[in-house]
Amino acid sequence: MTRTYGTQMTVDTTGLRKFARSLRYVSPEAARVLRSTMKDAGKLVADDATKRAEAFSKSIPPTIKVRTSGINVTVQAGGISPLAMLNEKRDGWRHPVFGNRSVWVDQPSHHFLAPALQAKRSEVAELLSHELSAMIDRLLTGEYGGS
Repeated sequence: MTRTYGTQMTVDTTGLRKFARSLRYVSPEAARVLRSTMKDAGKLVADDATKRAEAFSKSIPPTIKVRTSGINVTVQAGGISPLAMLNEKRDGWRHPVFGNRSVWVDQPSHHFLAPALQAKRSEVAELLSHELSAMIDRLLTGEYGGS
């Protein structure tokens, strides 16, 4: 049985779906730029989450990834590191010290994904606003080729 550990936080971009769908027909080049911009926005959050996770873990930061599917961007952590899930979803946990079940300790959580999203929210909004505005200007001037 395969067990997947991980934490993910998804920013739903529902409002952009129709625009992105139309953009694919109007200008495939502009649609590629939009997807790249969305991934860059996710990378801002992932980079901040990585810095936060580096303060308390060596195994979690390499598992932080940005994934895209169409216009949706997901920043996730975990993979083979169950610590990512424990740190993000709980307020702490108990565990035996080096497997010794007669000695238990309380382990505090270190949240990193949600604080990274909160810290980068305005920067992400600014990036998307600037890039979408520039994209519309380029579409109107014919800088992007049509399909």
